[in-house]
Amino acid sequence: MRLAKLVGLFSAMLLIVGTFLPMVHVPIVGNWSYWDLHKYLASFVTLMGFLAISAVFRKKQGYLRFYAILGLLTLALTYVGARMKIAESFSFIPFPKMAGAAGSLIKYQWQGWTIMIFACVVMFLAGRMNKTPEVVAPIQGA
Repeated sequence: MRLAKLVGLFSAMLLIVGTFLPMVHVPIVGNWSYWDLHKYLASFVTLMGFLAISAVFRKKQGYLRFYAILGLLTLALTYVGARMKIAESFSFIPFPKMAGAAGSLIKYQWQGWTIMIFACVVMFLAGRMNKTPEVVAPIQGA
């Protein structure tokens, strides 16, 4: 296998594995993975990982770049959604300082986030590795 295929395959599998790593720590409940945060987005990211694996074997490097960008956008959407959900989760508490203190108990676990962002960046770079520069033959007799 060529290096671009190996790197693309590795990054796609890393994206799938990243969905099972902790992303948020909720007190008493424990660590939540992507599947605990939002199962539909987690299944979408996992599907993108499997589609990226199929793109590697079909030699469609452009699809790798597409899935990497789509993965980064999905992770950004998830991050913003998680921030908003944490902010409004304790809005039922009538005292603002107490609600803020309760919201600050929820911590981000960066293992899952980092692995998936790294996988998307490497997948994008693997999609770019396929482009080989054109070699122009020198003109004979000039």
